Parts: sequence; C-alpha cells; structure tokens
Amino acid sequence: MNTFINNLNDNMPPSKHQYLYNTHVRRFASYVYGLGGRNLYEFLRLNLPGAFPSIPTLESYNNEYCTRIEEGEFRFKELTDYSNKINCSFVYSSEDSTSIISKVQYDIESNSFIGFCVKLVNGLPLTRQYQTNDFTELENWFESVNQATLVNIHTVQPITSATSPSFLLSGFGTDNSFDTISILCRWLYVYEQCQSNNIRVVGFASDADPKYLRCMRLATG
Repeated sequence: MNTFINNLNDNMPPSKHQYLYNTHVRRFASYVYGLGGRNLYEFLRLNLPGAFPSIPTLESYNNEYCTRIEEGEFRFKELTDYSNKINCSFVYSSEDSTSIISKVQYDIESNSFIGFCVKLVNGLPLTRQYQTNDFTELENWFESVNQATLVNIHTVQPITSATSPSFLLSGFGTDNSFDTISILCRWLYVYEQCQSNNIRVVGFASDADPKYLRCMRLATG
C-alpha cells in the first residue's frame, strides 16, 4: 500500500504524459486487470489519475515479462527451465476445469480461432485446429462445433523446502465431453514427458468431479 501511494504521489505534479510506474505498481496493475477485467480497470484508472498505467502500457509490460501460452500446447521446455532455475526435480501435477464465458476470438499470432471446443487425440488437444481463410468454413464451425464452456488447466507444483509458485503447463477450451480414459492418457503423457526431462511426477490431483475421481481411483488400482 505504501508503494502504491508513494508512486501515486510521485505522479501528481507531472502531466499525464510523464507518469512513471515502478515494477511493483505495474505488477499490481496486472493483477487488478486480470481479476477485475477491462471495465473495472478503466474505471479505477480514470478516477485515480497517475495511479494505474494505460492499457497499452500495461500490455507492453505483460508482453515483456509474461510468456505467451498457446491453446493446447504443453510447455515442457519451459517447465524444465523453471525446474532447473529453482533446483527442483520432484513435482506434483494437477488438472481441473473452470467455467468461462463462451466467446470465439481470432488469434492473430497463431492465425487461428480460439473459443471452439478442441478435439482430443489420445486425450491430447490438437493445436491450431481452427485455422481457415474460408468464411463459409468458419460459418459452418459456428453452426456445427460447440463453443467451449470450460477451460481445462494443467498445473505443476514443485516440491521444495522453500515456497515456489506453481507452473502453468497447459490449457485448452472444452465442454467437459471427454471421458476418464482421455484424462488417464493426458496424465501418462505428462508423466513420460517430465521423466524424459529428468523431472519426477510423484502424483496427480484434481477435485471430486466424477471423471477425475474415477481416474484417480483407476490410477491407484
């Protein structure tokens, strides 16, 4: 709070084109934007001049410090780098889904549409599945393909003596239509890939959703 107020006081004398924000304030602004959304962030920024950076400034900060995550991609290389950085070779993996507002968007960097339910092959999501330059095909997708109502997330928690943040391994949109075998296939894939990178997964976890619960029961025999 002191850092936030001091930064606000420092920005009071100059004009709006000379506002400066330290690393802690920019990080706090990223949290506010992520948790509260664009409308809340703009409301606070307009009513507290000099307290929050503009959205373009905030996005440039996020692009500098945050790694882009592509839907359906498993980030094992990044996980290996993170494990080496904190000197940890034992992790716990977790998978769960949370509700989202269904919405289809165009991702310019991958040249694909995000928001449709991703198809699974042996339990693994296909990346960049919805790429097209044909408007008719896009129209057919809206009519025949379900839009995602959930985002399925894989996280990895390092097991260390010191507290270490969990790592986001993968995420993809779904409507929860996959079965228990798909979950087992994903867990086996995560285990094998981590093993090949000298990372030992000592266990998997989720909540009491019937599919995940049955998967844990099958995995433990």
